[in-house]
Amino acid sequence: MPSDIRPFTALTGGGTGAVDKLDGDDLVTKDGGIVLTSTAFYPYYVDTAGGAAEDSPTVLVPDTNPGSINWELLSGVFNGLVSYDDVKIAATKKLYFDAGSNTYLVESAADNLQTYTGGSLATVIDVSQRMLVGHTASYCASGTRKLQVADAAGASAGLALFTFSDSVQYPVISFAKSHSDTLGTQAIVIDDEILGQLDFIGSDGNNFNTISARIRVEVDDAAPAADSIGGALVFSTAAGVGADDLTERLRIAADGSVSMSGALGVTGITTLSDDVKIAATKKLYLDAGSNTYLVESAADNLQTYTGGSLATVIDASQRMLVGAGAVAVPKTTTGGVDISNAVGGSLDLVLGADIGEATRTNVTRKFGVMGAIHYTVGQEPVAMLAVDANATTSRLRIGGGVGATNAATEISFFTAVNTITVTGTERLKIAPDGGIHPAGMKSGTDQADAGAAAGELYSDTNDDNTVKMGV
Repeated sequence: MPSDIRPFTALTGGGTGAVDKLDGDDLVTKDGGIVLTSTAFYPYYVDTAGGAAEDSPTVLVPDTNPGSINWELLSGVFNGLVSYDDVKIAATKKLYFDAGSNTYLVESAADNLQTYTGGSLATVIDVSQRMLVGHTASYCASGTRKLQVADAAGASAGLALFTFSDSVQYPVISFAKSHSDTLGTQAIVIDDEILGQLDFIGSDGNNFNTISARIRVEVDDAAPAADSIGGALVFSTAAGVGADDLTERLRIAADGSVSMSGALGVTGITTLSDDVKIAATKKLYLDAGSNTYLVESAADNLQTYTGGSLATVIDASQRMLVGAGAVAVPKTTTGGVDISNAVGGSLDLVLGADIGEATRTNVTRKFGVMGAIHYTVGQEPVAMLAVDANATTSRLRIGGGVGATNAATEISFFTAVNTITVTGTERLKIAPDGGIHPAGMKSGTDQADAGAAAGELYSDTNDDNTVKMGV
């Protein structure tokens, strides 16, 4: 930090307020100075061992006792400004925040303040105290929205909220309303008062005045009181067959009752507390078309369709069948999951996520674990397979290596001599003590006794059954 920061009104000339009038004997390294002229702002730093010739405004030299002293014009970040009265910058002139010309403030029009970053317009605060991000004029129908974000040919006109917390914290958007015209005054709201809404608007070729859909929250309480205000959630859409034909379609009242109206011709639904029954083979659609739905295709069989094609079946045996092949020829017994895909198609099963998270972020360490239920239900599952993938290594772990599972005590490998043998024959076992026991291996007190040829493995019974290779 500078020792002393002095204000000046001129660079050179030796007159009152000029930098070079100050005696060099009164300066030490780390002193600073600020020059405010009628057209510019110059921050300086004293280097008593500079030794450079004067080159205004980059380098200034004291007229008296200059020695090797240089006043050097600062570039980059400058901290420690002293206090001044109002600083006025001429209309259309810029206030720069770096050594170049890419980051600055400017009054582009009367009472309009613009910020530029990277040489491009970032924000405008206009004469109506609206903050406009990405554009210079209001596009709102009412023209009164205080924060407006716009973008062209891109997807950056959005809002993202992030919370990083190991406690119960989360992103929140709050809509708050007081029944008062005075800023900061609390007045209780009344029944049917609108607390907030989201409007979805498409350009009609002329302006953004036409609302296609709306989500609104209203007070639904005949007698609102302190800490007790009922609310209703209202959904409205426009059919688009007439001018401004926005119509309420769905209302969830304060008591939880639901009412619907509109193209479905359904009205008066006030409760869903009883069972909802759909006739056999009839579909429960999850979109406005006919491609996504649930249907009971046969007795106790629940099918899901997406994109108009069969996605899954949960059958009467509680099996989940994924893919046409699994549906046609299920091979699991009661319960379980059976998956089939086209040859060369997608993988049958993929699992895993960012380590310690439920997300899948690009170029981030991933972990995937497969386990089986433990003999003791309260224990962690028994490890089967785990994959730990980072930038340089994709490591497959078999039987353990994961803190969330119990390691296997034995790992056995089985094969069969043909394709229609159930169970098969154990060929290799890894014991709890780490011993490797190949099935059918020759054994003896030495190679000759075991009858092992050169290059053939045998178990040496005189050496704690150590596996050796014949020579």
